[in-house]
Formats: sequence, C-alpha cells, structure tokens
Amino acid sequence: MGSSVGVSLLFTDLVGSTELSTLLGADAADALRRVHFRLLRAPLGRFGGREVKNLGDGIMAVFAGIGSALDAAVAIQQAFHAYNATSDGHPLTVRVGVSTGDCVEEYGDYFGEPVIQAARLCAAAAGGQILAPEVVRFLAPRGRHEFSPIGDLDVKGIPEPVPAVEVGWRPIGSNASVAVTFPDRLGTHHATMFVGREAELDVLRHAWKEVVAG
Repeated sequence: MGSSVGVSLLFTDLVGSTELSTLLGADAADALRRVHFRLLRAPLGRFGGREVKNLGDGIMAVFAGIGSALDAAVAIQQAFHAYNATSDGHPLTVRVGVSTGDCVEEYGDYFGEPVIQAARLCAAAAGGQILAPEVVRFLAPRGRHEFSPIGDLDVKGIPEPVPAVEVGWRPIGSNASVAVTFPDRLGTHHATMFVGREAELDVLRHAWKEVVAG
C-alpha cells in the first residue's frame, strides 16, 4: 500500500529523438543521447532533485519543493541553450513539464494527478519551453520566476481543462527573455547531407568529447 506525499515533479522530453537515428545513425544518436542525459542530470543534482526513472528520451524527477523544481527546469533549458550555442554538432532541445501536489508513492515511483499534469504538459510544450499548471505560479517563491498564462489545456487523463502557464527563462548572462524553439525535425538539415557520413562522424566525435569531459 502506497503512502501519500507532497512533492513537486519534473518531466523532460528530447525533441525529435526519433529522427536522430534516421539522420545521424544509431551510434551518433546514442552518443548525443548520452550528452542529453548529462545536461539533464547536472541541474537535478544542483537543486536537490531525485531521478525517479529514465523515460528513454527524458526523465521523471521529484523535488521536495516547487521552487527547486522550477530552478532545475530553468537550469536545464539554460544548459541546453549554452550547449547549442557552443557546439558545432547537431542541436539538442528539450521540453519540460512541472507540477506539484499530493501523490501516492509506491516502491520509489509516484502516482496521481500532479504526475499526469507534469507528464502531459511536458508533451504539450514546444522545444525550449517549460509548462506548468497555473497553481504553480501561486505556490512558487515570490519574485524568483516569471510566468505567462497560456490558457486552459485539455490534458489526457484529467476530466477538466488545466489552466497552464509558461515558465520564463533567460540564457546565462542575458537580460532578454528567450523562446528557444526548434521544429520537431531538429533543424533544417536534410537527410541527404549525411550520405557521405562525414557530418555523422563529426557529430559523433563532438558528442564523445562531451561525454568524456562530463
């Protein structure tokens, strides 16, 4: 029998992950996924998050408070923005969903409406975006994060529409808001550019350096 606990949850998803193998090949795509997980896990550790499970193309994590979950979400987007700005390889972008509330904990996993909200809002987000239910805006530490209402979203598994907000973030060192959105095809590169496989090899080499450095 599970116990009821109050937690904050964070879900992530790598945008266009299915296309990685098609465009880059399995080895290069796997190397980039390892880079992707390294970029995700550093903010989790920094803000006290616990990874509940690896979802293949993202993670589910829990935090003791909503402020830490939001801090981690912002830090994740900043990390991917910094990576894309300095990398000469294939861009990586993620979407993030955050929620909070009472959940049932069983054997280290969590169940309940906040879990569904975070997972579904993550799926509804664009690349580079953080979505959360509106209640998060009222529970978050005052003045630490910026929120923009985006209206009611129909969330599968929840009977009533969920009033949602976008959590704002800025690149490290910038004073301007940013919306880092990439199409689901992961950029405008056409698959034929990989016919010679030099581009694939360059991506793989760069990704391997990132993994080793991490």
